[in-house]
Amino acid sequence: MRKPELAAAIAESADLSKDKAGQVLNVILDEITNSVAKGEDVAADRFWYVYRSRARCPYR
Repeated sequence: MRKPELAAAIAESADLSKDKAGQVLNVILDEITNSVAKGEDVAADRFWYVYRSRARCPYR
């Protein structure tokens, strides 16, 4: 899933315009990026589980 697809899913789920959902997504990603840059831990359990599962894929 790419960023525009994620923004569209947020827009639909939260009853927002695609522009507003894109702004929300940008704020979330900026906050995660800033926290990681400061050396802080970022816990996104559901996302990490999917990401880790794909990372162990034998086809990579």
